[in-house]
Amino acid sequence: MLRAREEEKKRISNFLHDELGSLIMLLNSSLALARREALESGPEAAAARIEEAKKAARELAGALRRICFDIRPPAMEVSGLAGAVSELAARTERCTEVKVRCVLRLDGEKRLDGLAKIMAYRIVQEALNNAVKHSGARSVRIALNCAGGRLKLSVADDGRGFDADDPGFLNRHPALGLRIMREEAESLYASLSVESAPGFGTVVKGVFPPGPGRGRGAE
Repeated sequence: MLRAREEEKKRISNFLHDELGSLIMLLNSSLALARREALESGPEAAAARIEEAKKAARELAGALRRICFDIRPPAMEVSGLAGAVSELAARTERCTEVKVRCVLRLDGEKRLDGLAKIMAYRIVQEALNNAVKHSGARSVRIALNCAGGRLKLSVADDGRGFDADDPGFLNRHPALGLRIMREEAESLYASLSVESAPGFGTVVKGVFPPGPGRGRGAE
């Protein structure tokens, strides 16, 4: 659990430093140049620099919205896990060429522990990111089913896949986040499995009990 949390802190720190830091530097630079040109050549000369600053400010706001969405999706509070996953799928389709199909049967979602729902969302999110960034997938199917207070999820892609039977694969490819996902799931007594083979895509499956500590998930 501690390792998973530290990895998450590192990911957020890198994002803040790299993406937000560069945007803030651009914004400050544009404003400083606009001020100098306004003093030396008048307001018209500074107009272009001000437009650059406005563009950097919009990008900065967008980056902040993305990281807030990734940490805690707003839809989770309004429409629950189903709404958050649907919004994630729609956003992925808008921003990429990957088709995402959702099969969500979550009538019993209210019986689920809130932490389990957040963790399930994060696993879906990470598996979807992997499919988009690393697998070369053209389509992804997300399935969530809640019955008897137990949540089952699967994220299947048609990407290039990998040798899931290779015990060292996840250690050699930490960017995939699969090891961290498994540790986070196990911290809630849930189970997580990854099925994949070269040329046959990847399927990430998870089973969450009704709440933390209420019994281990079935395979």
